[in-house]
Amino acid sequence: MNQNNLLLSMEEQATMAPAFDEHLLFALERRYLDFLDVEHLELAMNPARDAYHYPSHLRMLRIDELAYQGDAQHGLHLLNMQNVLAAMKDDSHSVIAVVNSDGGNAGLYYGLSRRLGASNQVSTHEYARVLGQAIKGNFLGAKIRPLDADAIYAEVMAPMLAHENILSFPGIPS
Repeated sequence: MNQNNLLLSMEEQATMAPAFDEHLLFALERRYLDFLDVEHLELAMNPARDAYHYPSHLRMLRIDELAYQGDAQHGLHLLNMQNVLAAMKDDSHSVIAVVNSDGGNAGLYYGLSRRLGASNQVSTHEYARVLGQAIKGNFLGAKIRPLDADAIYAEVMAPMLAHENILSFPGIPS
């Protein structure tokens, strides 16, 4: 087999590269959201109807403080958050981020929700400890507080239920 047959000519490259770039941008920039009716998307499971029990299946951590020493670009870099997300590779849980504000104060929460029906080797509680350690390890000086079920309801769920509108970004953050 001739290797020259595997290489693209300059003309072929000129026509293929823009098409490839356009497909890549379509996926990475989530352009498909422009024509989806996100108000009518259905969840794979309905927590109100299924066997989901948030005190057992949900763990949340409140981020009280993110601090750094030195250059902010190094202490609060996007790669640090990518490292945290990369540490959460278990398919039995979904990573959840919640930003909540009452107009005067804002709260930042990260957590894990068990995916019902997924095989599980690590408990939600143990996996939440890994999340906390990953945050502390990538954001030195971070102060986090694990929430119990009552605090999760009071600080995260009840405010969400009280809002008229809630926005969700499903998928992989980038």
